[in-house]
Amino acid sequence: MGIFEKVALICGAITAAGGAAALIMGPVRKCIKKNKARKQGDLAIFRAHMLSIYYACRESKQIRQYELENLWSSMMPTPGRAATRL
Repeated sequence: MGIFEKVALICGAITAAGGAAALIMGPVRKCIKKNKARKQGDLAIFRAHMLSIYYACRESKQIRQYELENLWSSMMPTPGRAATRL
């Protein structure tokens, strides 16, 4: 086995590893983007909920207990989904 055959073998292994990594990275990238979009959507919904409570209570300058509990429960994860940090 000559030096050129060894170099060709090493280059082939590197190319195969790169191709395998490229095949794996596609689905991983989609999963990461989906989770990021879901988190941004959850944050937008939470902000909208928080602002609706604020605007409803700003004249009286008091937040009712059930509204505060609803706000707190909206920050907690639902049972069917993984926990996301806000």
